[in-house]
Amino acid sequence: KKHGEGAFLGTEGSPTAREGNEANGRSSSLVGGSANLISGELGFLGGGFRNKVSGSGSVVVGGNANTASGVRSFVGGGNVNNSSGELSTIVGGNLNTASGTKSAIGGGNVNVASGPNSVVAGGQSNKALGQNSSIGGGSLNLARANSSTISGGAGNSATGEGAVVSGGFQNEARGDYSAIPGGRSLILEGTRSFGFNGSDQKITIPKEVSSRSEEHTSELQSQFRISYAVF
Repeated sequence: KKHGEGAFLGTEGSPTAREGNEANGRSSSLVGGSANLISGELGFLGGGFRNKVSGSGSVVVGGNANTASGVRSFVGGGNVNNSSGELSTIVGGNLNTASGTKSAIGGGNVNVASGPNSVVAGGQSNKALGQNSSIGGGSLNLARANSSTISGGAGNSATGEGAVVSGGFQNEARGDYSAIPGGRSLILEGTRSFGFNGSDQKITIPKEVSSRSEEHTSELQSQFRISYAVF
């Protein structure tokens, strides 16, 4: 069915037309597939099954039961993905949600990117909640604070602003601008604190000791990551 002004419905009226497609958005385009729906103006839907495009200027390329509801949002494919944030992107995977403005998910399963400009590259059950937060992969990782980063591993959390966890298992970077390269059950509570590989450790640096400038701390963190990568 085509109801939107200036809408395009692929294979309309031909013997190969699929049933159940609806292009209701003004100047929208629905190329193929079945049981797909476009209600947003200037939306595009390539194909697949039971996909929905409701955001203005949004795109779903294919897959199944995917939704692009944010303004100019994008879903490449996969299954049951929801790109609801403005300018949000989901490339693929399953059951992923990108609700933050300009958030992005590369793939994987059951990942969430809800912070503005947040990124989850892949993995499973990862959550990037802070503004400018990012998770590279792994599983059950949580980047809650602004500008926090988790590269991978499992069960890691970065709850301090600018905190970094490179990997490992159940590590917690609680202090602002703290950094953990890996290991297991390592906890950093001090601001600008640094932890090394270990087990069941807890490191706290008093505030009066950690009075360096943020610029110097950022440089040290960069050098630290490079040294760990080389090692």
